[in-house]
Amino acid sequence: MSLKLLILVGVPTKKYIILRENESIGRLVSIIYRWGNIYFSNALNDEELGHGQLKLLMFVGRNEGATQQEVSDYFQMDKGTTSFLIKQLVKHGYVSKQSHEEDKRCKKLYLTDKAQVKFSELSEISKSWTEKLLTDFTDEERQEAFTLLDKMILNIGISKKKETIG
Repeated sequence: MSLKLLILVGVPTKKYIILRENESIGRLVSIIYRWGNIYFSNALNDEELGHGQLKLLMFVGRNEGATQQEVSDYFQMDKGTTSFLIKQLVKHGYVSKQSHEEDKRCKKLYLTDKAQVKFSELSEISKSWTEKLLTDFTDEERQEAFTLLDKMILNIGISKKKETIG
């Protein structure tokens, strides 16, 4: 039996030696996701909103007037989860709902004044986190990282559709 992966215990550093054979991209994405949650939690120190709610708040801030369906589509979440997160944001006074002009059943989402401050703070933290992730990347590598991650998401969507169809 040969050693396929050697990981030193502790915070990720350049001292890590990782052999890519039999490595899981899912594991790597999971590690980045967890460290991102920790980074945002430490930077915000906000006990009122969870990480999922913060992501939705960011989306609505960047897409004022978005509908719940657009939120679900963007995050590839089911409608029930999206509805729950939005209700929490409304309950805490961060998001307001307004009727859609063409379809009164559909509601458009907007940040409240209270949320504008949080949105600015989140935007700065998000930029900082992205810069931390992309430290020492060339401009080309930065673009390639986004391109490859987008392609992985597309692959999941295609795979998910095939599984649903049969």
